[in-house]
Amino acid sequence: MNMLQTRTWKPIVMKTSTEKQRLPQDEWDALKVQRLRMKLAEKAKREPKFRFYTLYGHIYRIDVLKEAWKQVKRNGGCPGYDGVSIKSLDNEDMIENLLETIQRELKEGTYVPQPVKRVYIPKANGKLRPLGIPTIKDRIVQT
Repeated sequence: MNMLQTRTWKPIVMKTSTEKQRLPQDEWDALKVQRLRMKLAEKAKREPKFRFYTLYGHIYRIDVLKEAWKQVKRNGGCPGYDGVSIKSLDNEDMIENLLETIQRELKEGTYVPQPVKRVYIPKANGKLRPLGIPTIKDRIVQT
């Protein structure tokens, strides 16, 4: 898709609080995050010069962090500099604790990204290309 083409979004129907009760909480959270992203994208497309000054408050919402974790888990990948792998975070309590820690650090302004693990992968011409692998925690925040 080139820059001139427009992306079409599937409409999300969020009618009443009774419908919220019919959906499992994780599906409801996914819909809320999708709706937030859709609104932000539409606003950015409609008003290209608009500056989003209040996005930081949306980053540390727990539903946004849970969706980010789902994407990070789905993408897989190697452990970062700290050696923590996605498989080592299989316990729900560990994941909840990690997400709460991230949320608290972002809210308090104490979050600091960890160093990126540097590995080199071979290119077709025989040279090596550097590749940076962030930690799981940093991937969640970046997502």
